[in-house]
Parts: sequence; structure tokens; C-alpha cells
Amino acid sequence: MKKQQFKSILEQQGVALPVALIFLLVLTVLGVSSLGTNVFEEKMAANSLNRELAFQAAEATLREGERHVEATSDIFLQVFYDGGSVDPNGAAPPNDGDGCANAYCTPTHQDAVFDPAKIPGDSGYLYDRWVELDTSTDPNNLQVWSTAGRHIEYTNFNALGLNSAPKYIIEFMGHWVPPTGSACDGVDADLLPDAPNDVWPYCPNDPGMYRITALAETAAGARVMLQSTYRK
Repeated sequence: MKKQQFKSILEQQGVALPVALIFLLVLTVLGVSSLGTNVFEEKMAANSLNRELAFQAAEATLREGERHVEATSDIFLQVFYDGGSVDPNGAAPPNDGDGCANAYCTPTHQDAVFDPAKIPGDSGYLYDRWVELDTSTDPNNLQVWSTAGRHIEYTNFNALGLNSAPKYIIEFMGHWVPPTGSACDGVDADLLPDAPNDVWPYCPNDPGMYRITALAETAAGARVMLQSTYRK
């Protein structure tokens, strides 16, 4: 009787060890899996934080660009036409915005080198101002974000984690289309552009339209670009 009991105890002890090892292995796998999940969630939280920071910076910069337009008296004449009373459908103005000097741009479809027959991917196609391309393959690209003097930095926006000061550019999109029958002060009274790439004729009583593009980037690589169309 005693021998049988002793034998039973040995058998139980022999089974307990592998079962315990299996449980230990399962717990180890669960622990490692949980650790990996926590690391992944931390990375997701960090990415979300970086994107939110870039978004907030871009939005604040966009509002700064709108304030800049609103605060600049007669911005159409002073900025895009150097303060001269020049009819856009007449002689070429001294500063037409094609070079985005001081962040003041005309949209690409109003650029002198724009070819409406070309499509994206064609050699010589003129991409939107905010698209940053290699000038060795796209010589007409202005690289407004990486070239000093072609954007405005919002230096008053100080936030930790930004790669550099957020930036913005301002494009003059033309004048608000006058209502039917309104006077245009004798300037191009048909109220229509004379060429496909012309702006709407200058009517002093009609407000200008501006497209503002803001860019913000964090040191971690989150990049946000926002745009608004602003009627002055």
C-alpha cells in the first residue's frame, strides 16, 4: 500500500513540472505581447500629439496670414502691383507675383509661363505654388517653403517640438465677381478677363480674393498644410 502511494506521488510530481513550465511560458508570452502593445500605443499617442501640434501651428499661422491681408491697406495695389494704378488687363505691372517675392504670389494659372495644354507629369507643367519640387527636374518651381524671401514666417508662434517657425504665402486670386449690372468705374466694363490667365479686372469697389496657405512641421516629422480663401 505504501509503495503504491509513493509511486502515485512521484507521478503527480512529474506532471506538475511540465504543466508549471507551460503556464510560465504562456505568462511570458502574454507579458511580452502586452509590453509590445504598450510601446505601440505610446508611439501612436506620440504621433497623434505631433500631428496635433503641427495642426495647431498651421491653423494659428493661417489666421495670422488672414490678419496680415486685412491689416495691409489696399493690398492689391501695394503688394501685387507696387502701388501703381495699373489695369491688370493692360501693361504688365512691375510686380505681378510670379516670383512670390515676399510671400505675395499669383496662382500658377496666372503665371506668364503657365501652359494650359500641359497636365501634371508633363515636362514644364507648372505645379501649385505650395508644391515643393526639385528645380533640377522642374526649373519653374519656386520652392516657396525652402527659399528665403518667398514665404513669411510666423515667428510669434513659439511652441516646443516644431522643426522651424511655421510659414505662409498669400496668393491674389482676383476680385470678387461684381454683381450683374454693377459699374466697374469704367475699367473693362464687360467685367470679363481678356485672356484665360488674366485676373478679374480691377474694380476699386469690388473686394479682392486671397488664398492663404500655411505650413507647419514638427521635429518628429509631422507636417500639416492648411488653406483658406479670404475675401477682404
